[in-house]
Amino acid sequence: MIKTALLTTATLATLTLGAGAALADSPPIPQAAWAASPDSLNLNSHGGRITHLCTPGGAAHTIWGAGDYTSDSSICTAAVHAGHINFHNGGRVVVEINQGRSSFNGATWNGVTSQSYGQWPRSFRIVGAEFVQPAPVIGASTNLIDLGIAGQAGSVHSFVCPPIGNTPSTIWGDGVYTSDSAICVAAAHAGVMPRSTGGRVSITVSGGRSSYGSAHRNGIPSQPYGSWGASYSFR
Repeated sequence: MIKTALLTTATLATLTLGAGAALADSPPIPQAAWAASPDSLNLNSHGGRITHLCTPGGAAHTIWGAGDYTSDSSICTAAVHAGHINFHNGGRVVVEINQGRSSFNGATWNGVTSQSYGQWPRSFRIVGAEFVQPAPVIGASTNLIDLGIAGQAGSVHSFVCPPIGNTPSTIWGDGVYTSDSAICVAAAHAGVMPRSTGGRVSITVSGGRSSYGSAHRNGIPSQPYGSWGASYSFR
């Protein structure tokens, strides 16, 4: 496979190296910002972070990977794919530049389909964003499996939970929860949402663990469990 190189653009003006970097005053051309990749911007520092502005009204560009993306993938499209921003509103995203991987798996997340690829020398992840998307309302007992996102390790999702009262839902874990644990009940257990009022919560989906602990927190007990193939934690 020959991968198409992305255009080198003037969006260097929108980037400043370093975590929490400030953006330059010059506004980028919208589609140039969305086409930009770490490679096209000559960002070569493994482990470094940049802040990149994805202007409103963006369009999808090709990306390879899921959670971890090849360094020639569109930064902004990867941010939509991973659940941090959307095309309509855009937003400022924080990108972490990492070493390469032996393979990158494609996936369809948040309405965007990424491609698979083999070995590539550098990669990146989206580790944060300033823009907060509208969040869907879920049921008190809804879990990742119900939502079809249990396999999306590395993606970020936000939801609005109703008051959970005494919802009879078992949860497994403490801080990190199994993918079949009710999100809203786990949120109250973790202390990120009042059980009496509900509220907005954000999670990061992760892979499986060999074991899950248990604890009685905020009036809610959780159960221990052994090996389970997918999990999540609250942001």
